[in-house]
Amino acid sequence: MTLTDIIQAIDKLTLDEQQQLQIYLTQHVQIAAAKFPDESQYKLKKVPLDMDELLKAAAEIREGFTESELIELEHAMNDDYFEPIDEDGFPSL
Repeated sequence: MTLTDIIQAIDKLTLDEQQQLQIYLTQHVQIAAAKFPDESQYKLKKVPLDMDELLKAAAEIREGFTESELIELEHAMNDDYFEPIDEDGFPSL
């Protein structure tokens, strides 16, 4: 489900349901802000992606590892991933 899908679904809600959703989202944002009080100070900046620099960084990361160690690292990063879910049914922040 995309954000556009969610917005379209919200548009189909009754006014009462939209108000309930607004209350929920306000509380959810307040809880998230309390968990991560310093997060609001970080702003992402859009910068062009330099593929040469990205490939150089990847090569530097690989330096010093044997091929079997790299395979083990890749397996560890890709195996058994799960996103923790809070009691409210949403992923943990």
